[in-house]
Amino acid sequence: SISCMAMMKHSSMISLRMISRPLVEGFRSLQGSPSELWNCYLLKFLQSYSYYSFSLICVMFLSSDFHYSDMQAGTIYGFWGGLVTFWGFIAGYLIDRIGVSYSLKLGCALTLISRVWVFLTINKTALLFNLCFLLPMGNCLGLPVLATGIRRYTHSNNRSFAFAIFYVVMNLAVLCSGLAFDLCTLIYGAPHRAVIMSSQVVEDLNVSSQPSIEAAASTATFYNADETIVWRFSSFRLLLLTGIIANIIACFVTLGVREIKVELDGRQESKSDESKFNDQEESMSSLIFSGAETTQSVIIPQSPQKKTQKVTSFTPTSSSGLQIFCETLRATNFWRLVIVCFSTVSVRMIFRHVEATLPKYLEREFGPSTPKGTIYAINPFVVMILTPLITAYTTDVDPLLMINYGCYVSVFSVFILAVSTSIPACILFISLLSVGEATWSPRLYDFTMLISQEGREGTYMALASSPVFLAKLPAGLLSGFLLQTYCPETGPRHSKAMWLIIGLSSTISPILLTICWKFISSYDRGNNNISRTNYSAATDNYNNGKGAILMDLDGKKYLELPTLS
Repeated sequence: SISCMAMMKHSSMISLRMISRPLVEGFRSLQGSPSELWNCYLLKFLQSYSYYSFSLICVMFLSSDFHYSDMQAGTIYGFWGGLVTFWGFIAGYLIDRIGVSYSLKLGCALTLISRVWVFLTINKTALLFNLCFLLPMGNCLGLPVLATGIRRYTHSNNRSFAFAIFYVVMNLAVLCSGLAFDLCTLIYGAPHRAVIMSSQVVEDLNVSSQPSIEAAASTATFYNADETIVWRFSSFRLLLLTGIIANIIACFVTLGVREIKVELDGRQESKSDESKFNDQEESMSSLIFSGAETTQSVIIPQSPQKKTQKVTSFTPTSSSGLQIFCETLRATNFWRLVIVCFSTVSVRMIFRHVEATLPKYLEREFGPSTPKGTIYAINPFVVMILTPLITAYTTDVDPLLMINYGCYVSVFSVFILAVSTSIPACILFISLLSVGEATWSPRLYDFTMLISQEGREGTYMALASSPVFLAKLPAGLLSGFLLQTYCPETGPRHSKAMWLIIGLSSTISPILLTICWKFISSYDRGNNNISRTNYSAATDNYNNGKGAILMDLDGKKYLELPTLS
């Protein structure tokens, strides 16, 4: 029994090492990275917190503080996201021209001005100006620019893991925004819509103490068009204030970002690696079978070489806007990316419904005291844990495969709420949705950087990030209609039908990816470790009897030697 326990302990230690090894190697690959990479991570956290904290309360804030109906609030929310996409396409050229550093400074300045304005205003015109112009302009200079920075500040050996950490940092910010939302609600209560009639405040409701949503609805007073809006420091504005503070910090962080890029330079070999190489060299051989002919090959691992990083300055492109536009449109990879990105819009709509539809659904079905922010925070918590693990173990898997499989998982999660209306069903929905997101969403960044041209990353990332914001438009419009029709504030509700419609509409994404698979999967892998040019040179060497590089496994190059007759 003692020997059995010892064996179990030994096997568990081996399993733990096998699980942790890819993670440890991933973090080691980031050692020696320039400070700009860590500044990008910090900026990602600060910008994501500011963005998602407002996105989570946007629809409820519009109804509570500006008296918009479900349909009106959903439409405004949708147009905000749609305009981020519109301005993003225009800003893609600007990013390529002025570079990462200046783009980040400009974007942070615009979002700070806009958030302060939204926090202070009670004017609907000023609110709409910010949500349709100023805030989207600043938002579109956030995600595309930071993703471009990650590519510039990493190299081919650690880029996939760097993007995984980039995605984890974003979800850490989303987690904090959800918890902050509940904290602000505890401090100030859950505000109901202040109802105005004949330009006089009839009742300023705070229903946080009401036992049920029916009791809250029974105390509501309707308002007419001749209304005035009174500024009040609510839980929503408190959360907005925390986003402003994060935005101010981000502005200072941008001052430490230089316009540089990282290149691999020099090769160093350690004694431990050399001994491993010698051990492997003595024991490795294999047979390769091809068709009817059998070719015996000796596979010899090249000496593992540690590549050091060299930081060089990067000069943004000087090409004209028309030239950039024409070159981009002529690239076949660009159109593959267009199909992939717009195919994911419907699955992205699920995440937008989590922001626009789920909070009101939870409040109306289970009461205003439901911990909406905590349930929302399950998503980033699960993604933070799973993303590094999934990425570390699937680095060698084609990003498109992960995107396709992950979309199916995300879509399936919605149908849980079409079957059950309960808090456990909501938790299961968010959890399964998060598993799908951790599988596919980080790999979309990886895929985009894999096929984008150097100096054109801003344009490509503007396109790749467009589904994140573009999905807000149809989701916002659909959310307002579905809430008013199937989950109204008062009267009978049919919430299961609402989620069934959302689930069916989201199935478009994985089906489109499957239909277009033959075209999108034949993308040019010119940015891989073994480019087409290198592959051709390797083939020539093979034909000349010098051996050729066949593959890159576990960071080691392998040579196939021609069979000696």
